[in-house]
Amino acid sequence: IYTLLPNKLAADMEADSKRWVLTCPHCGHVQSIWEIGGVRYKAVSEGKRTGIRCLQCKQWHMMPMTWKG
Repeated sequence: IYTLLPNKLAADMEADSKRWVLTCPHCGHVQSIWEIGGVRYKAVSEGKRTGIRCLQCKQWHMMPMTWKG
């Protein structure tokens, strides 16, 4: 879908997604939504938790989503 969008819109989506991060409550590793294959564009709901596997400690956790813009 990324390749079907106009270049500016695709770049904006990527930049926004890289600013949204998940922090592992177990090991403290911080990973961006973009890094895990997600897209979060023009979102505002900070503090939302999502269940995901940490890329560092390999454990599943409910991680808070925060804006690092």
